Amino acid sequence: MVSSTSSSSILAGFLVRPVEKATNTSYYARDVTKFFKENSESFFESRQINLGALWIVTIVGAFVGSLVGYRIGVRIFANPKVEQTISELKKVIKDLKILRKTRTSQHATRPTI
Repeated sequence: MVSSTSSSSILAGFLVRPVEKATNTSYYARDVTKFFKENSESFFESRQINLGALWIVTIVGAFVGSLVGYRIGVRIFANPKVEQTISELKKVIKDLKILRKTRTSQHATRPTI
């Protein structure tokens, strides 16, 4: 059985019919709702979260993530090979723009028949 949440696992479990051939019983919506009403507190216990620790972990995680991101970015974009490639791409783009301008101006100056 594959399901994404604990609730869907329980519902999927109720959809499976028992093997007993003599009684041929199956589960109905009233059985599922009764089961959830009786056992929901044990499934979804409330947990206390230390908000101070949560803030500290969030701030430290954001700091570490930004530091790692900065270091990776510097390694990628401050690389001389990457800078050379970017400048070559800019030249190609500039040449393509010039070529496009000359082609459109040639089409405009052609005499129409």
